[in-house]
Parts: sequence; C-alpha cells; structure tokens
Amino acid sequence: MKKKIAIILLCIITVFSNIQMGIGIQVLAEGIFPGSVAGSTISGNDGKGKGTVTVTGAPTGAELTLYRAKDNSSVGSPLQVQAGQNAIFQDVDAGRYYVKATVGTTISDASPIVHVQPNPVTIHSEENSTTITVSGGVSGGTFTLYKDDDGTAPFTPRTTNVDGQGNGKFELVPPGKNYRVKQVIDSVESAPSNNGVTIRPNKVAVIPSADAGPNNDQGTLQVLESKAGNIIRVYFGEFNESNLLDSKPADSQGGYTFTGLKAGKYFVTQRENGAESLYTEVIIKDAQAPVITLNGDSEITLVHGEEYKELGATVTDNIDGTFPLPSENIKNPITKDSPPGIYIITYNATDTNGNKAVEVTRKVIIKPKRVKLTATHTSGASTPDGPNGDITVQNVYPGSILYLYQDPGGQLIKTYPKANAEVIDLKDIPVGKGYFVIQEYKNENGSTVMSEPSERIEIKDTTPPKLTLNGDNPIKLTMGDQYIEYGATATDNVDSSAELSAKIQISGNVDTNKPGTYTITYNVTDKAGNSAASITRTIIVNPKAVTAIGSKADIGEVGVKNGLPGAILTLYYSDGKPVPNQTYTLKAGETTHVFKDVKPGKYYVTQTVGALESLPSNVVEVVDIDRPHITLEGPEKLSFVWNEDAEPYYDGVTHKFTDPGATAEDYIDGNLTEQITTTLTLPDGTTKPCNKTSCNITFTEPGVYKITYNVMADRGTVADPKQRTITVTPPKLAKPTSETGTSMINVSSVFNHSTSVVHLYNTYDQLIESKAAKNTTIASFKDIPAGLGYYVTQTVNGIESAPSETVNVSSDNDADKDKLIGISSFRFSKEQAFGVINQEKGTITVTVPKGTDRTKLTASFTTINGQETVWINGQKQTSGTTVQNFTNSVTYEVKKTGATTKTYRVTVSEASGNSNTWTSTLKRNINVYTTPQTFTLSPEEQQVAVKQGVSFVNNDLSIHVSPVNVKESSSPSLNINSMSKSSMIKPQDPSWKNNLSNIIELNWGQTTQSFLQPIEVELPNAKDKTFVRLIRENDQLYAIVQPTETVGSSMVGLATEPGTYALLDKVNRPIITTSTNNGETTYKISSYVSGAKILYTADSNKVSFDRSARKNLFKSHLFFGNPSDLQEWQPYKGPLTNVHNGDLYAVAVKDQIISAVTAAEPPPMKEWSKDYPVVPRHKVWEIKYNTKVDKKALYSDVIYVTDDVTKANVPVSLQLSADGKTIFVAPLQPYEANKQYTLWIEKEIKGQYKNTFLKQPTKMTFIAK
Repeated sequence: MKKKIAIILLCIITVFSNIQMGIGIQVLAEGIFPGSVAGSTISGNDGKGKGTVTVTGAPTGAELTLYRAKDNSSVGSPLQVQAGQNAIFQDVDAGRYYVKATVGTTISDASPIVHVQPNPVTIHSEENSTTITVSGGVSGGTFTLYKDDDGTAPFTPRTTNVDGQGNGKFELVPPGKNYRVKQVIDSVESAPSNNGVTIRPNKVAVIPSADAGPNNDQGTLQVLESKAGNIIRVYFGEFNESNLLDSKPADSQGGYTFTGLKAGKYFVTQRENGAESLYTEVIIKDAQAPVITLNGDSEITLVHGEEYKELGATVTDNIDGTFPLPSENIKNPITKDSPPGIYIITYNATDTNGNKAVEVTRKVIIKPKRVKLTATHTSGASTPDGPNGDITVQNVYPGSILYLYQDPGGQLIKTYPKANAEVIDLKDIPVGKGYFVIQEYKNENGSTVMSEPSERIEIKDTTPPKLTLNGDNPIKLTMGDQYIEYGATATDNVDSSAELSAKIQISGNVDTNKPGTYTITYNVTDKAGNSAASITRTIIVNPKAVTAIGSKADIGEVGVKNGLPGAILTLYYSDGKPVPNQTYTLKAGETTHVFKDVKPGKYYVTQTVGALESLPSNVVEVVDIDRPHITLEGPEKLSFVWNEDAEPYYDGVTHKFTDPGATAEDYIDGNLTEQITTTLTLPDGTTKPCNKTSCNITFTEPGVYKITYNVMADRGTVADPKQRTITVTPPKLAKPTSETGTSMINVSSVFNHSTSVVHLYNTYDQLIESKAAKNTTIASFKDIPAGLGYYVTQTVNGIESAPSETVNVSSDNDADKDKLIGISSFRFSKEQAFGVINQEKGTITVTVPKGTDRTKLTASFTTINGQETVWINGQKQTSGTTVQNFTNSVTYEVKKTGATTKTYRVTVSEASGNSNTWTSTLKRNINVYTTPQTFTLSPEEQQVAVKQGVSFVNNDLSIHVSPVNVKESSSPSLNINSMSKSSMIKPQDPSWKNNLSNIIELNWGQTTQSFLQPIEVELPNAKDKTFVRLIRENDQLYAIVQPTETVGSSMVGLATEPGTYALLDKVNRPIITTSTNNGETTYKISSYVSGAKILYTADSNKVSFDRSARKNLFKSHLFFGNPSDLQEWQPYKGPLTNVHNGDLYAVAVKDQIISAVTAAEPPPMKEWSKDYPVVPRHKVWEIKYNTKVDKKALYSDVIYVTDDVTKANVPVSLQLSADGKTIFVAPLQPYEANKQYTLWIEKEIKGQYKNTFLKQPTKMTFIAK
C-alpha cells in the first residue's frame, strides 16, 4: 500500500515538477531521476579509447554522479549541471552505467542503465590458416566469434578472453565465410568487427594423371586431399568464375578424378561452407600431334609421259592452327625422266610443342602407255587347223613384258618377255575376237605396273568350214526301208565341230515308197559368215526284191511274185550272169510271172524300174535230181591269226594249213570222193589247182583263201560246187612308241606286203587316221594330239588285225625323251569313286558318295609306265594301302630317276546326293533349274565314263547314263530342265494333272532317236510312284507308263527316249493268262484298274522293249508311238485264240494314262541245230538277218552265251557287220575245252527299218574243243 502511494505521489510530483519547470521553477522530486542519460561508443580500435555518458534535461545546479552498474561504484567526479548545457562524463570505460542527481538534499533514483559500447575489434587470419586473431580489445573483456548466416552449415559462436594486451585468438575455426568478432565488457557487446574473415579449406593436391592424348580429349586430373562432400571446382585457362569448367563433390576418400580433358592450364579448388580454397594450378600436356591432310587424292595414277604436279598438304594442329605444309617437308622421288612404276611421296610435320605428325604418303602410279594394236588377218586358206594371224603392238615401253589376253573372261593366251623396242609383232595368233594386250613394267624400286588394256582387236576368220558326210554315200535302200538321216560333220578352225554340226542345213527329200535316185544337200556357215562348200549324198531307193520259186528239172520253171507293175524281171544264174532270153516286163496290174524252159541250176530274179535294179531275190534251184552231191568235212568257214596255232588245221610257225576235205555221193555211181577236184583262190583273186580230194597248202600272206570242190559222175553229170572260206588275220602289231614332245606315234612289225595299211585309233575306239605301209615294216603318224590310250591295227588284203597295246602321247616339249611319267588311273576302290585326270593341267578330281569320311581315304592308282614312285609331302604312297586326309586338296608328286617330277592336284568332293543303285559310276554334281541346262563331259570325264558310266546327282534326283550311251554318243552331254507344274498343265487336262510331281525334260547326246540303253532316273522318297512320259497330242495331255522299280525309299524309272518325264500315282499293267485245251491256247486279259479300257495288238511294230543296263531283270515292253496310234489297237472283248507265235501285247488305258505293255509268254526256244556242233575255243558266231539290225540289240542283253554247267553268263563281245545285217558273237576269253555252252537269241530283236520282233526265240548249244 505504501509503494502504491509513493508511486502515485511520485507521478504527481513529476507532473508538478514539470509544470514548475515549465514555468522556471526547478524542483527535484524524490526518487525520480531528472533528465535522460545516453552512453557513447568508444572510438578507435586499439582498445585504448574512452567513452562518454551524457545527461540531458537534468536540473540546473543538480549534481550528477556516475555509477558503474556492475558494482554500484561511482566513477570519476560528480558533475554540476550548468544551465542550458548537457552534463558529459568524459573518459568513461566501456561498461554499464547509471547516474543519480542530487539537488539540495534530495537524491534522485538511478537513471536507466546506459551502455558505453566497446570499440569494434580488428580480426585477421593468415591464408591456409584455421586461426583468427583479434586485436583492439580491452583487457578483462571477452571476444565472441560468430559467422554471418549465409545459408551454409550453422556455426556455434565461440568466446575467448581478452589478454592483457587487448588481443585474443580463435583456433581450429572450420572453413567458412564472413567470420566476425564482438568484444564484450561488462556484458556490453561492441559492434561487430568491421572486416569479415574467411577461413578457406585446405589447398587440394592435383595430379595430371594422363595427357590430352592424340585427339586432345583424353586428359585426366586426379584430385586428392579434399574433404568428403566438399565441392571440387575445376577452372580452365584462367581462375575466374566465367572459366569454371566443372564442379563435383569429393568422394568418401576425399578425392575425385576428372577425365576427358583437353590440353591446357587448369585451376582446382575445393569449396566448403561457401569458402573456396586457394587454387592448385596444373597443366595437362599437349600430346596431340598435328594432322596432315593431303590436298587431292592419296593415290594418283598417271600415264607415262604425263607430268606430275605436286598438290601439297595442309597441317592442322590444336594449338598451332591450320597452315600449308612447307615444301621442305615433302620428299618427292619423281623426276621428269622417271620410268613407269609406283612412287611414294612422304609428308611430315612437327608442332611447336614438338609433337610429330603421323607421316602421310601419296602413291603415284605411273602406268605404261596403253598399247595400240593392229591386226593382220588370216589368209583365207581352207585348212581346218589354221591359219593364224599377227598382231602389231605399238607404244611399248622398252623392257616391258607383254601379255596377250582374249575375251570372254580375259583368258591369258601368251606372255612375251621383256620387249626391246617400241613396236613388237606378235606372231601366229589364232583367229578369234576380243584380243587385247597389257604391258607390264618392273621398276628398279621393286614396283610393278601394268598399262590399261588395249582396245579389243579381232583376228578375223576367213577360213570356210569343211563338211564331211556321216555314214555311207551313196546309200542304197530298198522300197519300204526307213531312211535314216546320218547327217554330216562340220569342222572349222574356230567353231567347235559339235556347235557347227548342229547348224548344218539339210535340204532334199527321200520317198522310200518309190524307186528312184534322190539327192540330199548339206550346207553350213560358220560364225564368221564363211560358207563351206556344199556336199551331197545320193540315196538310191531300189525296187524291193521279188520272191522266186524254184522247181524240179522236169518242170523247168522259176516262178516270181511280189513284182511291181511295169518292172522288168530278169532271170540270173546264181553266179550273177543273166540267163539269155529270160526277161519279162510286168503289165499293169501284174505282180507275178513264170519263167519257163529253165534248165537245172541255181537262179535268182531281179526287177528293174527305170535304171534301178532291185536286190536279188532268194536263190532257187531247178533241181536236177540226177546230179552228184558234195559234203564238206569240217567247218565251211575257218578263221586264223597269222603266227598263232589253231589245231588241227593251222600251224602258226610253218603256216601250213591241213584241209579237212570233202566227200561226194551219187545215187548211181555211189562214193565219188576220190573223183573230187579242188581249186584254190588266193587273196589276190588268182586260182590254182590243188590235190584231188583236199587242198593242203602253205599260207604266204594274210588274206581270204577259198577252196572250191567239184565232182563229175561217170555219166557226165556235174555236182554243184562247194566252197570253204579261210580267213587269215594279220598278226597283232607290236606296241607302238611315241617320243615325248614330237606328237608322233611310230609303228613297227608291220606285215611287209603291198596291201598293208596301218590304222590309228584313240581310246574311244574312234579311227583317227589310216596310212598305207606298202612293202615296209614301219609306219608313223604325225601331229597326234596329246592323250592316253592310242592303239593301232593293220590291214592286209583287206583283213584287219586285233588291236595292239596302247601308247600315250605327250606334247611336253620340255620333257626328256622316253621320260613320260604320271598317274594313268586313280580311284577309291572301297567308295567306288573314280578320278578324272587332266594330264595337261595336272589335276585329278574325284567325287565320292555323300557322307564319305574324307579324312581317311585309301587311293588306288596306276602310273603311266609302272616304274614311277608316288609321294605326298615326302611320304611315299602305296596304291591301295596308304591312308590320306582329302578334306583339302592334296598334291601328289610322281617321280622317276632321270625324269622331271610330275605333280597332280587331287581334289575330292562329296556328291550332292546318294544313289541306291548305280554306285560305281563317275559322279558329277549338278544343279537343276527351271531353265534348260546342258552338262557336257570333258574329254577326261568321258575317258572314265566310257568304262564306268556317269551319274549326274543332286539332293533331288540322280540321272544315270550307262557306258554304252557315253561311248556311242557323238556329243556326251545331258540336257535337263526342271519344269513347274503350272508350265506343263492346262485347265482341260485330266484330274491326275494335280498329282504330277518331279517333272523334268531330258535328253542325252542331243539325239532325236531312242537311247541305245535307257537313261535311269532315280528319285528319293518316291515309293509307290510310277515313272511316266508325258506327251501332248492335239492339245491333250497323255501319260505313258515307263519301266519303274522301287529301291528302298527311292523310285528308279527308265527314260527310253528324249522327252518330258514325271512321277504319277502307281498304275498297274494288265494281266495275260493262258490255258490250253486240245492243243489250242486261249489268252485272257484282265486289269486291276477299275474302269480301264483294255487294248491289245499282235503287231510287235507297235511296242518296244527296253532293259536296264544295270539290272538284267529290270525290263519291260512299252507302248511305242503316239497316243493316236492306239486307234490301231483292238479293244479286248473276250478270250482270244489263234495268236500266232505268242505275239500278243496289251495295255490298260484310263483317263489318258497308258499303262506299261504286258506281253504274252513267248513260245519255247527253238533249237538252232539238233546236233551239238563242236567248235574251236575262239569260235565267233555269225547271226545273219535279211535286213539291217537295230543297234539296240547289241546292248539289250537279248543275245548272250551261258555256261551249261554253272548257268552263268559268259562274257562275250557283240559286233555289227559293216552292212548291219550280221551280229558277230565272240568270247572275250577262249571257251574252256570240252565244255558245253548255249548261245541264246531272245525274241526282242528288231530290224533297223523292219520294226518287228523275231517270230521265235532261238538257242544253239555247242561244245568247245
């Protein structure tokens, strides 16, 4: 209560006092300080300054006393307030103060406490120091360190005492900016120090760990000794913010690595709490070499004579900039006299930092000039082997090598070593287009340069081709014979014979139904437009032979039938002399005549139309039943080889012949053998008498000898003479010889005779040349092409000997004489794979079955003369023994002492497909496309294929061609075309068109006739399919079933002639069954094909027969002709009888599919002779026909010989006579003595023109002695 009263009173007094003051009356109220008090700030910063306390508004005359607040002690002397003035206490130390006023006896309360603020201090920190020193303080005070709030990490203020000198310090101050200090005296803070201090982080360590590199971007700075999390800053060039390159926080290890830096000066700092350390200056070295860039191309090509102008180069450097390369830095070896060659110009540069540029080069190619060609063409002479032309070459650089090439393909023809003049003549260049020359120069600096090819030039062919007829001229036919056009062969000095022969134009017609003389003309023009001299062939169609009918002498008539109305019939004695007054001209409508009053004897008849006389009719006899009869002892025909014994008739040493003689009988006189007289006809045609009953003679020369036997009865009647023919064949010639490099074959041991002729054949049995060797024992053949397997025969008196041993011809002029060596045959026996040897190129290629392990194959081989050794990489090879890896090509070396080593490159490849049938043929891989292709055997392939056959294979099919087809073909080539179904079928075709597959069109040998042996087509994965030939006739599609066999999962079909073949669903042929009742055979035909129409014929002219060359039982009769020919077949309506000789053939036809032909069982074999003749071991059977035989008979296994004990076939050779009417059957080895054999002749043999089978199969059983 008392305090409240006091306060109220004080307020009242104060108010009152103020009022009094306002009116000049000063009254001091008790307890209240009159006036206001203010303290100052001590000036200066050395800690020695003093402050003031100023009192204003105090009563005049009042005594003012200053007190220190902390201890209430008075400070200094009191002050008397002067009127109108402030009272100021001087030299006051910093601190807290208050003032009291005394007026009279009244003492006021203390004034509010005022502060005399200490002076601001001075602070300082050394670079890279964490200590802040403070000066200007007042001893006894304290310093407070703090940091301005700049958003960085907060800082807790620190305090330290002021020492006696007024100083202080703060240590281990963390990095930061704007540190400040205040001093505190008596709890009074000074103003902050006027200078903020920055404590920097420590200076980082920097290692330039990698230079800038060649591309000035691989420099590396490794920063160390930073604090984890601090920001490391990198400056480039200058240390200012604008050049800041990068900043990254330090890793946990207090470091960071900057990469990808270019060369130059770098400044690196670290920043912590906004404070940045001093920088560390480093340099990344300039490792970037200058770059040289060529002006112009790096390769310049000039032609000799053109000037080289230096284009220079430009240098680019990261520091030095871009500038032209000085000429002294260019090294140029080219002078105005430099010859052709390749020259290298070098360019070098170094920058100011010593970095060397990578040397740059420019290649300057100075080519020889392009040569100029002038041709000298052929002379136009008609020689198939020439002539050649010349080429003149200009602009030749002396010392150059000239290369002569020819298009297509730029084939190198010849090389001409260093030319010594600017103009060179190239001699003896074969005719042809596309010749060009390149010259090559070898510079002393080791470089070689070639000119641009010259312009193409042609050695023109002015030589006309030459035509040679194939076959006979003239050709004599009989009415009704078929005329076969044998064509002609064209040879030319440029065009191939096969190509040119195919272009031969044939004009003229032959009507074989009308007797007459016809002319066929042949013309051809080669590619160069040279026309051959035309040649002609004369075809004489003679009237057909009539049939003569003999009689007995008491009738004395010779009847004639099958004559032509208007023809002149002439009766001849059997010796060819016309019978006087026995001719007759048939009248219109007449075809028969009877010659009367004909005496006993043998006769034949001809008919003549115009000037053309027919062949003789059959010989008939007007028999004199009263004449004696002669019977020969022994064979009618005998054949011997000169110098070779043939018991019991011929002694090969003495050449004596023992005649078995003859016997004679007469129905009246009995045995007239002793009255027989004999006459000998010598090879030259002269005759001389022999002994009475026989003609034992000594042969003086090879040839044909004839012994004629005659006898006369006592009544004067003469028997028909009998004749024995003895053929003495010349001896086989000794093995011919050939001197290497001469292209000659020399023959010795020729039979010394005026008629001797030596014949040269090649390995394909083709006649090369015949040379007369009159009265000499030697012969020579020149200009023989290099090759293997030549042989010779000799003909004496028209009789040809057996072949000699073979000889090889080498054209290698560098080989020593008699030193021809090499491999003559090569095969893998186990794999049945045969090598194709090219002697000229020294290569052997072998195709082995698909899947063969080529790493271990055993080769079997023979050498040319048998004395060589064979090596691979120094390892001697043994035929049939040494195992070799043929995965890659292997080089064989053939060696012989004194001879040049011959090398062969053997390449073994796998067949594209496998065959289940033909395993031992030559394999040839092919690709079959939907465009026609031709695969032609090379001469080397042909040499193998004529013995083994050839298989053309790929994954989809195999086509097998027999050795016979290869040997007999003039053009050993396969033509094949894989046809799409869409290209073959049409909308109107039968529904089975959709089941067709594997459609191919094929031909062999470019023939238009049936193949001599079928071409076998093997198709994998075609089980239960049938092989058919497709024919389109009258826009209708037909399928004719071919012989088909299933082998495993494959189908094998026989292609019998050129045409289009395919696979179709299996089609069954009809079945023919027979039954016999009372000697009459009934034939029934049925078919498994529902709805099929059965047709039959008894005419074998309408069917053909083919047998596989591989498998004897794979055979069949086939429909022969066009589908329209079926109109001549008879529809089967029921059982058939009266089938002559079993000639019955049937087909089933449905939806234009014609089945294979079913033939009735042939009649039993007819015995040729009831007696078993005894024959020599080398017996050659002659099977004679009355017309030319179809050559297919030789290759269809329809004629063969069997051993009657083993039933096995005996190897025989079948040959056709020159007139084509006789087949000779000769054993390849003599028959075994005292052994029985059978010669079989099946029914399926046709004539070349008379296209029907034999009436009956025949056999002849005989015994060899």
